[in-house]
Amino acid sequence: MANISLIITSVLFGILVIIGALYFVVYFQSPSDKWVAWFPKVVVILSLSLAAWNVYLLPLDVANQGGSKGNATGGIPIPLLTLAFYATSIIIVLIVMPFTVFYYEGEDNKDDDDGTSRSASGQLAYAIKWIIPTLIVAAGTVAGMYLGGLGYAEVSTTYLQSPFFDTTQLEIDSLAGYYTFEFYCNTSAVGTIITLTPRSPLTINATAPTFVVNPVGTTGSPGYGCSGRTSMCCKIQAVNEIVVSIGVFIIAVITLLGWVIFAVFGGVGMVSLPYDMLQEFQHRPKPITAAEYAERKTKIGQQAQILMEVCKTLSTELKEAARGNSFNRRYRTIKNRERQFRKDVIILDYHYRKLEDSYRYQGGNILLQYAKFGFACLSIILTLLWIVHTGLYVIPVLLQQRGQAINPITPFLNDMLNMTQDVPIVGIVLYSIFSFYLLFCVLKGNAKLGMRLVFFTIHPLAVGETLMSSLVFNAGIILLCSLPLAQFCNIAFADYAKYTSNQSIFGVSISTLKGISFGYDACVYVMLFFAAATFFYNLYNPYKKQKENQLKFNW
Repeated sequence: MANISLIITSVLFGILVIIGALYFVVYFQSPSDKWVAWFPKVVVILSLSLAAWNVYLLPLDVANQGGSKGNATGGIPIPLLTLAFYATSIIIVLIVMPFTVFYYEGEDNKDDDDGTSRSASGQLAYAIKWIIPTLIVAAGTVAGMYLGGLGYAEVSTTYLQSPFFDTTQLEIDSLAGYYTFEFYCNTSAVGTIITLTPRSPLTINATAPTFVVNPVGTTGSPGYGCSGRTSMCCKIQAVNEIVVSIGVFIIAVITLLGWVIFAVFGGVGMVSLPYDMLQEFQHRPKPITAAEYAERKTKIGQQAQILMEVCKTLSTELKEAARGNSFNRRYRTIKNRERQFRKDVIILDYHYRKLEDSYRYQGGNILLQYAKFGFACLSIILTLLWIVHTGLYVIPVLLQQRGQAINPITPFLNDMLNMTQDVPIVGIVLYSIFSFYLLFCVLKGNAKLGMRLVFFTIHPLAVGETLMSSLVFNAGIILLCSLPLAQFCNIAFADYAKYTSNQSIFGVSISTLKGISFGYDACVYVMLFFAAATFFYNLYNPYKKQKENQLKFNW
């Protein structure tokens, strides 16, 4: 029977997620995109909602399962919902999201010099031109991996075997019905001799003796360890290769791609998010005089004039290079310069806004500044908890899955979630804080690392000024990383999520895939590596020396 309260809670959560995604679009969108570009807005709202639902499926699964094995007590078909959400996420990430980005950017990627934009049909043709080869490459890669021998799950299996026993004497004495044979062959009985004792109470023959029963002959195969008469029970460890469906395999491959992004950006963001928020509070805008304002504004104006000249030069060079082969070396060099130019514009805009806050608003909203400081302190706690939990629990679990004789040192965060599981809302809130914090770290790592990679196009989220292409890009990153985040939470909260459908999907079908499963484990270490590297980078490269905090451009 379905749990009505659980269904109502899930529906309310789904509605709140959609409202939150809608507010996200309204809060960040550029004024030029108001009341237009409805399709990409729908894609962004759907992507953000799916990402939240993908993460929420685990606590829903836990509540639905009720901590029991077998059939769920809540009555909600979680396996079907999980596969439906993940399949929809894959379709959006592979098809809808790239098509939307190509369509939206097709308005500006026009080689003519007449200054006009493409028509809707021209944008559609541009998007189709790029989405078809993208899908062909993606489909060919996945099919090659699947047919090339990677479409198998390597499942560790324990075989138990026991030979027949001679019970002739028991039957002669009419005692066979008074002896228990149940569960005589299990892992704890391997290599032992069975001893049959009478069941109590005995209705007849109360003085029945105790029998020691030996196997009849050497009925076991040597490989199973049953070659001797003294072994009544034997076992063998083996690895079975089980074919997985193409749908599960596609989810696994896309999840692996998301793992790479999640590990790199998440590792950088786990350190950068609290560090930058603390530094922004320390170097927050302070009230300045009119003379100081005029002096600093003159410097910003000089740098702005330099960037305007660079913009004209780059625009001319790009049009000339695009008329030839767009894959030539000169074109790629100019595109890299253009990406660096865009980043310098973002830095200039940041300094200008900070100057305006210092003079016109005399330092800005002090409550907002202290709120950022509070979030910075919370971020430090969450980062430390995640790093400690990964070392004490996650890594030992991964090693244990690879056959290493090691147990987690402590369940740590699992105990916290289990203790609050029966308290309404509290457990879900705690889980949401820990899981969604990692998504914020991914976005922070994307922005932080993107400022330092010449070949990387950055898509910043600026309140009230974010172009729709940037909103689509960031929503795609969030949706793609929600899949590895769900898998990581299944590993990190394995004690909390035991017996769930999510654990069956990620713990058996996906995490045991031949050749691919090692990539998931490696990404956990990659995430810790980037977190440590970012920590030492910030330690030896202080805030004021970092490029985005300096108003000096090399052009």
